[in-house]
Amino acid sequence: MRSRLLDLLACPACRGRLVMALPSSPPADRGRRGDDEIQNGTLACTGCGAGYPVQEGVPCLLPGGDAGNGGDAGRLRLRTARFYGYGWRHSSGNPRVAVGYEAHFDMVAEEVPRQVFEQGVVLDAGCGGGRDLRAMASRWPDIEFVGVDLSEGVYTAQERVAGLPNAHVVRGDLLALPFGQGQFDTVYSYGVLHHTVNPAAGLAELVRVAKPGGRIVTYVYEDFSHSRLGSRLVAMEHAVRRMASRLPPGMLYTLCVLAAPLVFLGFTLPARVLRRLAITRPLAERLPFRHALTPRSLIGDLYDRFVPVCYRFSREAIVGLYRDLGLAEVGTVRRRGWITWGCKRATPAARQRIG
Repeated sequence: MRSRLLDLLACPACRGRLVMALPSSPPADRGRRGDDEIQNGTLACTGCGAGYPVQEGVPCLLPGGDAGNGGDAGRLRLRTARFYGYGWRHSSGNPRVAVGYEAHFDMVAEEVPRQVFEQGVVLDAGCGGGRDLRAMASRWPDIEFVGVDLSEGVYTAQERVAGLPNAHVVRGDLLALPFGQGQFDTVYSYGVLHHTVNPAAGLAELVRVAKPGGRIVTYVYEDFSHSRLGSRLVAMEHAVRRMASRLPPGMLYTLCVLAAPLVFLGFTLPARVLRRLAITRPLAERLPFRHALTPRSLIGDLYDRFVPVCYRFSREAIVGLYRDLGLAEVGTVRRRGWITWGCKRATPAARQRIG
């Protein structure tokens, strides 16, 4: 953790300012990694006095500690995080995430306004194993990027961005982001909101930490309500999830490894064949898993669909969430789901400063 990250951080419990209370990295280790870099230590809130550990260079800013907020929602939140922690540890070496893309960000960048990722400070909300975080920080070395995730995938992300001085990793909850209000020029979140227990509250947090005039870019699963076949497959997915999410993460991951070749044969290869003819191309574009590169690349995709929490959205639903939060210039496009963006409205005082 670099000391300048403290300017962005806030206590997830009271939004108070955080200070380094107890750096414990040996001086020799700090010199090797950088004079202002702390590998292990403790952060303290100047407001409520809460303490938060820094472990392996990652500040762990979970509300209420690892026990979460309690109740069914808190337990479900932490169970989902454990599933993802396991998944990131075992799939971080997988090949490209989709045909033609090294990271999901590459696909999103084709659709959103170009200036979105080219200025200021950018938050990757739900960075997982850090593939997108590394892609963005490598492309724009003069811009600061911060990745935050609830799962232990943050340690995989920290390893992945090692050596990139403009990339930072924080462990935190999207429903209680450990950042002050209005800190980020762009907030990016790929495939995460639909795995939170309250996607609307999660999006509200993304808006809170964005600067007035800042952009919020998200990707969520579509519900296929426009397609009879898609709706039936989604219903089957929900039924399987109710059973699969009760399994230990390791067992679920093994089942996904076994199922990936069958899914590839049943959906991906037929989609490739159907795509060759104009008359059957529309059917190919309705098939799930049509984008897979290899059976191995499907393992993480399958696992992602059967974690404990997974919502799906229509175009109207995701656009409605953006507009309910007062975002302007809202746009969305279907890319195996909904890539959606909007601009946080500037307050009158902020508009004067911008002008």
